[in-house]
Amino acid sequence: MDATNSKSKEEIESYYDQYVQRQSQVGVNARHRSIISFLKKQGMGSGHRVLEVGCGIGTLTSLIAKQVSNGSVVACDISPDSIEFAQKFWSKATNVHWQVTDMSDFRAEQPFDYIVLPDVLEHIPVDQHPKLFQTLKTASHDHTLVVAHFPHPKGTEWSRVHRPEKLQIVDQCLRADELMVNAYAAGFNLNCFESYSLWEEPYDYQRFVLSVNRPAEGQRVKSKLRRFFTEKRLTYFG
Repeated sequence: MDATNSKSKEEIESYYDQYVQRQSQVGVNARHRSIISFLKKQGMGSGHRVLEVGCGIGTLTSLIAKQVSNGSVVACDISPDSIEFAQKFWSKATNVHWQVTDMSDFRAEQPFDYIVLPDVLEHIPVDQHPKLFQTLKTASHDHTLVVAHFPHPKGTEWSRVHRPEKLQIVDQCLRADELMVNAYAAGFNLNCFESYSLWEEPYDYQRFVLSVNRPAEGQRVKSKLRRFFTEKRLTYFG
């Protein structure tokens, strides 16, 4: 077990309370834009209901709130100071409900269409992941999508040796096999899992999409038009 898992809830909460000023100086950056772009590709639209886990001071939340302008967002964070800042700074985002929680006591009043974990899984001790995924499952309906974004584990490994000052109080290397064991055990299926480059090469981030495990359905044959465009894309782009 990673040594960072020994950190108490109070220590983690205090750390992120002190993180508010740093976050407020960064603002919206390429990482936030990459996440919101990916969420759009996953079909997030105007009327959807969204749960964001680890919202910090609400930088990404503000982008999600605009994307679901006729829907709603429940934005959660372990840090009371972060939530207090977010409530004041994003006061015009009237479709956002802010909540202080480490997710261990989270209860959904109704299920969400999308659950977003933006660079937060690596900061939640891995021994808490089984319960976290179970909690996310209880907040889901049959067609909910869970979208997670986090650093590539090789980058975290390198930082641990060469730039440990850049790491946060809990900053774990997350491997796909470990993540999926907990996700599948909670009742999810994997839709996609990919590594990609944002600022560093070959990869500095990973992301995955989960759907709720449902009884098997027959495969639907693509229309002739969709098959035509698929074949053309493969011909030209490989």
